[in-house]
Amino acid sequence: LRKWMHVLLQGVRCHEFDVGIWLAKEDEVRNLNLSFRNINASTDILSFPFHDEATPGEVPDAVPRDDEDLLNLGDMIVDVS
Repeated sequence: LRKWMHVLLQGVRCHEFDVGIWLAKEDEVRNLNLSFRNINASTDILSFPFHDEATPGEVPDAVPRDDEDLLNLGDMIVDVS
């Protein structure tokens, strides 16, 4: 999984960024979906961007590349049930 994510980030020109990947069961995903989106249903994946100002599909160019704390794209929660 780590190698696959590294290749993916290189492919979208974000190789210096980190992405958190959480593997969860259906009930955990449903609870998170309810807590954060007020939707009481499961889903295949939830995503939580770190940079609110980032546009989906674009590299966050305004992020200083020398600040490791900011080199985070966010978290993805994947339903593995």
